[in-house]
Amino acid sequence: MTDQGGARRAALRVLADFRLRREKFTDKTVYERLKNLPPRDKALAARLVYGVLQNYYKLDACIKLASKTKKIQPQTRDILRLGVYQLLFLDRIPKSAAVDESVKLAKYAKMPAAAQSFINAVLRGVAGWDKIPVFGDLWVEYSHPEWFADALAEEFGRERAEEILKFNNTEPPAYIQLLRPEYGDKLLAAGAERHPDGCLVYRGNIESLPGYAQGAFVIADNAARLAVEIAAPQDGERVLDACAAPGGKSVMLRNMAEISLVCCDKYPFKTVELKETLAKHGMDGVECIVADAREFIPEFETAFDLVLADVPCSGFGVIRKKPDIRYKTPGQCLSLALAQREMLDNLSRYVAPGGRLLYVTCTVLKLENQDIVRDFLAARPEFTAEAFDTPCGAAPDGMFLTPFAERDIDGFFYAKLRRKA
Repeated sequence: MTDQGGARRAALRVLADFRLRREKFTDKTVYERLKNLPPRDKALAARLVYGVLQNYYKLDACIKLASKTKKIQPQTRDILRLGVYQLLFLDRIPKSAAVDESVKLAKYAKMPAAAQSFINAVLRGVAGWDKIPVFGDLWVEYSHPEWFADALAEEFGRERAEEILKFNNTEPPAYIQLLRPEYGDKLLAAGAERHPDGCLVYRGNIESLPGYAQGAFVIADNAARLAVEIAAPQDGERVLDACAAPGGKSVMLRNMAEISLVCCDKYPFKTVELKETLAKHGMDGVECIVADAREFIPEFETAFDLVLADVPCSGFGVIRKKPDIRYKTPGQCLSLALAQREMLDNLSRYVAPGGRLLYVTCTVLKLENQDIVRDFLAARPEFTAEAFDTPCGAAPDGMFLTPFAERDIDGFFYAKLRRKA
């Protein structure tokens, strides 16, 4: 027996967390709030939370249309967002249930009778709409911060910006990167499908798939796999994965070539997770170190043929998987860009003469990508950008941003840098 009211109450608490401390809100907030729910209720609560976060500004615009008032108490608005999302975006929930359960939420929150009546009236009005309204402002229609929609339009043009915003609101499958090809047919028989770019995709419980417990595959977007392919580790090389957790790229690096691999992460708990990932996939002999990518380690100087610098970033290229990411502020992005430059400077010191460094982000704006690399190259003449090709396009200047909205791939940026011999 499930308690859908419990799922909605949990969702309401998560949305209050988001409203009150947006800049510190993460997936962990959702996990902690929902972890004790029964599986079915947890699934509903997560769907409600991420659905509201994905459509936040559009929901507010719809509430404004239906209520004809600007002054709505914050908790009342949270309940209305949940209700409007269910009415407009969830076909399997009857409209009457979406309205009634929202009023029950108001009662649970001990809101006054006037607030309960207001919620009931607004939602009954929305329930009577024939279709979902369309709004002319891109940031409202696709529910991204206005500054971010404007930045995309400035860098990519309005037409492509709209494609990107729309893409960010799609629901991706899990992308399966096979490590043991003999499991391919078993996965297809279990419901996985072939993807044009060479992986398998699956919508369902990954842990139930054959080969999951045996480490036969890695769950990673094709953009993550592409990073490893561009890095192109060779047998006998010493490789540093400098920001390695949770370990998917580390596993793919070791699976591609017989290398001596060192993995680092800043946080001890992430290093534990990294070790668990490597062990699950049978990757013995990998050295895992707790280390900040900005802090110099003398024994690493010029010690590696290849350094993979998949640095912390705003994550604007993976919004479709983590809707809350879109609410990062320009100030947060600037702070990240400063840290990224420090990491690139430091990690470049670990590259042996003639070796290479691959700078990687999962974000899309120049501030964290091309601008960082160009500044670095201007200051470090011992490094040059090296051209490379990918299945998604060529990088004649050594820098490449995936055509993510066009190719069903995360938004990743890569820069391949070679240290002169």
